[in-house]
Amino acid sequence: MIAAIRLRGRVKTNKKIEDTLKMLKLKNVHNCRILPEEKSHKGMLEKVEGYITWGEINQETLEELIEKKEKEKPEDMEKIKEEGIDKVFKLHPPKGGYKGSKKQPCSKGGELGYRGEDINQLIKKMI
Repeated sequence: MIAAIRLRGRVKTNKKIEDTLKMLKLKNVHNCRILPEEKSHKGMLEKVEGYITWGEINQETLEELIEKKEKEKPEDMEKIKEEGIDKVFKLHPPKGGYKGSKKQPCSKGGELGYRGEDINQLIKKMI
């Protein structure tokens, strides 16, 4: 499972990038979406990595996110693992702030792009 969070807004956004973000259903800042690991999703995530951060979400963080943000807990977590969740989670800004610039990639000390397992720490700060 992949978690994607939009960190940057709409100002001066290329139309193709904004369309891709709409396809991912990440229309607003601090929106989070859980996606299955598919080649097409990874391609879209890489295309818009200047506006989002993403990585692999673990089971514990996924359950905590669903518990805090959903009114009713789904019975079949295996189905969620296979298909993802067709819902956008609205998160708060992270407690304690971001560790770096929201305009720099993770590889250079910023927040954007692929971050792997570290996405779990960010989601826990934002719940």
